[in-house]
Amino acid sequence: MDNRRPEEDGKCEGAEPKLGYTYAVPVRQQVEPESKNKIFRLVQTEMYPVCSGEDTTGMARRGWGHGTTMQTISGRHVDLSNVIEDDVCIEDIAHSLHQINRFNGHTVKPYNVLAHSLCAADLMPEGKKMEGLLHDAAEAYTGDIPKPFKNMFPELCVYEDKLLAIILNKLDINKEVNVVKDAYVKSPMMKSVDKRLGMGEHEVLRPNSGDDPDHSVLCLMQQYWNATPQDFIDRYKELL
Repeated sequence: MDNRRPEEDGKCEGAEPKLGYTYAVPVRQQVEPESKNKIFRLVQTEMYPVCSGEDTTGMARRGWGHGTTMQTISGRHVDLSNVIEDDVCIEDIAHSLHQINRFNGHTVKPYNVLAHSLCAADLMPEGKKMEGLLHDAAEAYTGDIPKPFKNMFPELCVYEDKLLAIILNKLDINKEVNVVKDAYVKSPMMKSVDKRLGMGEHEVLRPNSGDDPDHSVLCLMQQYWNATPQDFIDRYKELL
C-alpha cells in the first residue's frame, strides 16, 4: 500500500498548507508515548481501577455514553475502565467468543475463539478444564488482540489478566486457576496447551503455511468448528 500523500492533497483556498510529500510515521513512533501512557493508565488502580468493588465515584462514571463504556448482547453497559463482577455474564461471553475470529480474521476461513476455547478445555487435564474453557474469556470485552500488538503494548496483557480475574471470581471457578494480586496467572499446562493449539490452528488456518497439521488438534478443530454459544454454556455448566 502506498502510504504517501500526494502534493495536491488538502490544497484549497484558505486552507493551511500541508507538507508536499510525506511518508507515514512508523507505527511505534505514532503510538509512543501518548497512546501507550493512556493504555497504561487503564491498569493503574489509582486512575481507572479495574476492580471487583465499586465506590460512588465509580458509579458516577458508569453512565451510558461514557467514552469507555460498551454495551453487551444482554444489554449490560460495561465501563471497561471500571469493570465489576456484576458486569460479567456467561451468555455474553459465549455469544461474543462465537463472533470473534482467531488471528484477527486473517485466516483462509472463519474460525472463532469459542471453538478454540472448547478445544483447550478438552486438552487440559481433569481439574483444569475450566481454565481451558475460560482462558480467553476476557476477549469477549477486549476482542482478540493479535500477539504482535500485545508485544508492542505489554500493558494490554496486564489489563487483560486483571479483567480475567474478575470474570473468574464472578463465575466462582477461581479454585481451578491462579489469581495473584487480583490478576490471572496462566498455569504452565495452559501455556503449553495454548501454544500447541495456536501452532496447530496456524497450520490449518493460515494461507500457505506449508506445515503438516497436528492431526489431534485438527480433529478437535473439526469437532468444534460449528459449535454454538449454547454448546459453550453447556460445557461450562458441565464443568461446574
